[in-house]
Amino acid sequence: MIVISVANQKGGVAKTTTVCNIAGIFAEQGYKTLITDADPQCSSTSYFFDDLLPQEETLAAIYQGDITEDTIRRVIRPTRINKLDIVPGGFSLSAQIWEIMQDRSSGLRLREFINLVGKIRDYDLVFIDCPPDIGLFTLGAFFASQYALIPIQPERLSVEGVKQLMAKITEFWNMRGEQKPQILGMFVSLFQGSIKSHKEWLPIIEQICGDYYLGVIHNASAIKQAADARSLLLEDRRSRKARPFQEHLKLAKQIKAKLKDYGEDIKPRKVL
Repeated sequence: MIVISVANQKGGVAKTTTVCNIAGIFAEQGYKTLITDADPQCSSTSYFFDDLLPQEETLAAIYQGDITEDTIRRVIRPTRINKLDIVPGGFSLSAQIWEIMQDRSSGLRLREFINLVGKIRDYDLVFIDCPPDIGLFTLGAFFASQYALIPIQPERLSVEGVKQLMAKITEFWNMRGEQKPQILGMFVSLFQGSIKSHKEWLPIIEQICGDYYLGVIHNASAIKQAADARSLLLEDRRSRKARPFQEHLKLAKQIKAKLKDYGEDIKPRKVL
């Protein structure tokens, strides 16, 4: 089971949109996939559920008591996409942050949960949607993950923030004594070719990312419309040849290629 945190300390960079659409693509291709919504805003969850869920049936449950097989049964839910499940986010997590921080084991709670999931469920991929910060829940996601995937908006503040994030991730995993590369890759999100500064930032970002660079996803009304409708791009069969879906499909291929470079050669299962 490969666990990937999708993180950026800046909000509004299409992190959640990417998590849900990429996870959906992997699931459709035959990979048993789990989204874990670690962002108290619960944006990933809103793609699949209209109403608030009881907190004991969300990620909040892992911070409220012992993590057991019953916890996993309660919080992992199937989605309408075959082979795609989700751990819904807990809206109460932000309000409970002070109480959670009093527990010295809180930073390792998500790792404990993910490790138990790996023992009793047979997922191929787990994507963790992180909050737009480097706080308790993002650090907890890093502890639970093998890799990080980073979206970058082609703007100065976003690029400077990514430089800081890369340094923090490198420092974090050096402290853990990990040997293999832990940044899986980075990609440009919300790119608009009509904006001069975006075109100027693109080669700079490619240089900063180096071998980690995975490509570009353009800003598109189709992506926003799908998000507003709480649907994934793959669910509109008519638009599969259009650029928004094709760019997400290409990014999924790049992720698989990068995982293979790191020795993670996962195989799709039979698609029913």
